Amino acid sequence: MRAPSSPAPGSAPPDNPFLTAYESFCATTPFATRSTLQTLVGVFLLSFIFDLGGLLANIPALTIFGLQLHRLLLSPLVCVSVMSVLFVGMTFTSLGRSMEAKLGTVRLLLLMGTFSLVVNLTFTSLCLLLFFGTKNPSALAYSAQGFWMILMALLTIDCHSPGSPPTRRLMFLPFQIPTIYYPAALLAFFTLFMGIRIDMYVSTACGYAYVHGFLDRLKFDDATVLSLETNAFRNLSTRPGFILLVNAGGEDFLPVAASAPSSASSSSTRAAPPPGGWGASSASTISSLPAPGTVAPPAFSGSGRKIGSFGGGSSRPADSEDPAAARAAMAAAAERRAANAGN
Repeated sequence: MRAPSSPAPGSAPPDNPFLTAYESFCATTPFATRSTLQTLVGVFLLSFIFDLGGLLANIPALTIFGLQLHRLLLSPLVCVSVMSVLFVGMTFTSLGRSMEAKLGTVRLLLLMGTFSLVVNLTFTSLCLLLFFGTKNPSALAYSAQGFWMILMALLTIDCHSPGSPPTRRLMFLPFQIPTIYYPAALLAFFTLFMGIRIDMYVSTACGYAYVHGFLDRLKFDDATVLSLETNAFRNLSTRPGFILLVNAGGEDFLPVAASAPSSASSSSTRAAPPPGGWGASSASTISSLPAPGTVAPPAFSGSGRKIGSFGGGSSRPADSEDPAAARAAMAAAAERRAANAGN
């Protein structure tokens, strides 16, 4: 039996396609989007060992009466199935890349945290109202979990952002849907297969409320975002793909070119100052300029002549250097012309 072929001695082994795909994903995906997807996959893998759904899912009976308030913020990290992870990955990769380029890394993280709290608090309040209204204890056992409670709100905002296409295609359906109604159509599509998910309905409603200005008090201003970038996220701001607020506003994330020199600044989306800092560079540039009045006249190459010079390489006549002599010569020439005219 013939042995499998092996690489020739001295040649490099073939690249791992999975590693290549992962490195390409990291190079083309900004920091917040990349870290969120990595966290979702990691939590899903850990769920095979630990019951993370029971530890992190927002269950009103445990969140309120058990004072397990961490569920209000961490429940979106729970993915209950492989299909959920795949659909979230396919949707949030492109959506997160675009929104992070427009908003910046810190503002997108704040937006996701805000929707996690608002959606979970609204869901918990509805369950409490249902419990007190119907006296049915099962209302406190409802669960809100999964990243779709954030993703539906982000998708609603993206569909109402400037520059969005007028229509979008929903999955495999053969017709286009107006973009402003796309989140509602997607929610109806999921309801057909998964049933009514209260948290997804609340998330979509929060997205529309955010778009129409009903949640303006929950928005963070630029001063707060800049303060967080300088303090809380100071160590993370040098990571590859971290988009600062001053660099946000683009239509899509533009990764660093592969031919760029490898340095700490080339892996980040913000420009690094030259050696010595911006101030030192400006000072050295100014100090290298010549002093006023010491600039040498430009040298002209070729066979041309300077303006005001005479041909043959000669300069102006010597008598032109003395104004009195020039006037005397002009007067003598005028007398000779007058004498010639009288004769």
